[in-house]
Amino acid sequence: MEDPGGGMIKYLSLRSHYDALRPELDAAYSRVMQSGVYVGGPEVAAFEDEWAKYCGTTHCVAVGSGMAALQLALESVAGGEKSRSIAIVPTHTHISTWLAVTHAGMMLQPVEPTSGYVVGKIDKLHVDGMTKVILPVHMYGFPALMDEVCEMADNHGLYVISDGAQAHGAKYNGRNVAQFGDATCWSFYPTKNLGGFGEGGAITTDSHDIAKRARALRDVGRIHRFNHYYLGHNFRMDPLQAAFLRVKLEYLDNWNARRARLAQRYIELMSDIEFIELPKINPCSDPVWHVFPILSERRDDLRAYLRRQGVDTSMHYPVACHHSAAYRNAWKSDEFPVAERFSEQELSLPLHPFMGLAEVEKIAYEIRRFE
Repeated sequence: MEDPGGGMIKYLSLRSHYDALRPELDAAYSRVMQSGVYVGGPEVAAFEDEWAKYCGTTHCVAVGSGMAALQLALESVAGGEKSRSIAIVPTHTHISTWLAVTHAGMMLQPVEPTSGYVVGKIDKLHVDGMTKVILPVHMYGFPALMDEVCEMADNHGLYVISDGAQAHGAKYNGRNVAQFGDATCWSFYPTKNLGGFGEGGAITTDSHDIAKRARALRDVGRIHRFNHYYLGHNFRMDPLQAAFLRVKLEYLDNWNARRARLAQRYIELMSDIEFIELPKINPCSDPVWHVFPILSERRDDLRAYLRRQGVDTSMHYPVACHHSAAYRNAWKSDEFPVAERFSEQELSLPLHPFMGLAEVEKIAYEIRRFE
């Protein structure tokens, strides 16, 4: 492979979204500012309708962040009380998944990923009368094995609350991942496949009860204006983010298709490189490639080398949840070897819809040259 040349390749290019959609985004901004409605209102309601339709669900509850979505969904099925019920969570995820469980008043039961990067059937699943929820994470945009997860939940009488923060548009067995389980929680953080220009999140569900309770909990616990029925939160989405997301939603499928083409090119160019492990995708899954993760025992040296060659990279995530100070002494340091392997070896290569194939080829070329 010849050196394709080129300048610095950024890991992300968030400004590119604004540059590409400037007239539509500016119009959305003006529409909200001229409306005089700056919390909730018709813009948020319109986004909720459009995101629910896209996901193929009955309800969408827009909130202030992905973590808020998880916390509210958990509180909606756990009674909203400090009941000390248990949620089964993957060991390998962003710490927001774990923090949402803790802030919902529940206890964590970590389980290792059983199928590559995600959770599938857990052969030795321990469930007792306190266990209430299983929380699969569609890590990196790769769907969890939802038929297996839902079968486990049905067998044990558990709710399935999924973390879809990295999986906007992902499908499993031909269906949007939001159509499995009791609820799916989304983040619209700016780096996501569907990201705002600030914080945002949502819950999608077919459950009227979950949606009704989550709507109250996000809005200081009120059913009506002065009827604060629950110990709620201020987790509302602002209409500016809703307006921006409505613009970007129109482009999501095309952007995801672009990500898939870039990911396929990475795989074609690097499948024979022995010192890295490429992602393995379940044949039932249609991922959206939020991240292109590789594993290497020489991760840190490889990352430094790529930086010198003008390639910016990231890591998801270099500190495993059970190693974080927030959960210190809760588990043994070596208790979850799969999560530890990812924290020590995972490297995220640049992948976003405004990249060109030449940049993928440059990155693959430099990785092949690494010694």
